[in-house]
Amino acid sequence: MSAVDGLTGLLNRRAFETRLHEVWEAAATTGGEVGLLFIDVDEFKAFNDFYGHQAGDEVLRQVARLLDAHTRATADIAARYGGEEFLVLMPGCSRHAALERAERLRAGIEAACMEHAASPVQGCVTVSIGLATQHPASGVDPAALVRAADEALYAAKAAGRNRVMMPSA
Repeated sequence: MSAVDGLTGLLNRRAFETRLHEVWEAAATTGGEVGLLFIDVDEFKAFNDFYGHQAGDEVLRQVARLLDAHTRATADIAARYGGEEFLVLMPGCSRHAALERAERLRAGIEAACMEHAASPVQGCVTVSIGLATQHPASGVDPAALVRAADEALYAAKAAGRNRVMMPSA
């Protein structure tokens, strides 16, 4: 099976989960930290309803290109999780560094100013990002990291979207 998402060219969810387990076990062995960004394109259904699905696909490709450009400059791993959701896995990344990267990504997508007239958030495409970091332990399921980032994503959406949120330390 292909490891690449056909629409965006990023890793697909299955390939991402394989990489997550590899990174998790490596960090458990070395005592490193792992960060994860859970990214959702704000008001994507409204975008598709207003502009159509082909335009929505193009926005997903553009967001993917921005994520890919970020990961080429770091050791990070970007993937499409499904629909309008993306993940960025950050091996060896501290909480502080992860927050800086997340905010840089959020601001970069906002600065690309892809028109979104149907958004109550802003007139251009924005993203909400949930961030979590953990020190992995061998034998512990890395799904806990994904759940923590997903919960932080819901907090970002509840707080008004177009922001980065993380669990309190």
